[in-house]
Parts: sequence; structure tokens; C-alpha cells
Amino acid sequence: MAKEKHVHQYKKIKKSEIFRCIKPGCRHYLRKEFAIGAISICPRCGGTFQLNNRNMKLEMPHCADCTQRRNQSELEQIKEFMEKIS
Repeated sequence: MAKEKHVHQYKKIKKSEIFRCIKPGCRHYLRKEFAIGAISICPRCGGTFQLNNRNMKLEMPHCADCTQRRNQSELEQIKEFMEKIS
């Protein structure tokens, strides 16, 4: 039976340095040292990104754009709050 080719979506196995693909039917595993530079699907936005040392510290690695968007929205909420109390 031929394997279906797809872009993997990685999740870190707890308390280890091994990542596994969470796509249904996929049994792909990858050690951290081999995962650097691999392409993955972002669980937040669905886009693709490249794994690096920074995002591989997370249990579910996601792209830098999603991290920045989250930080920006938090800053906007703080700014709005500060304007209300001023």
C-alpha cells in the first residue's frame, strides 16, 4: 500500500526530544537533532513553517507569525485598558 505524501504536523512527546506527526494514519517520528529545518504545519493558522530550536521548545510548535500576533493582541488589550482607566 502506497503512503500518502503530506506535510507533517509535529507534536513533542512529553519529557523527550522526539516529535511525532499528529496527522491521522501517519506514524512518522523525528528526533530533535534531525527535526531542525523540517517543514511543519502550524496548528494555529494552518500555514507552513520551518522548525527551529526556539519553536521546538514548545509541546506544539507553531510559526513565529502566530506568536507575534498573540503578543500584539495582548498589547492592544493592555493599551485599551490603560486608555479606559486614564
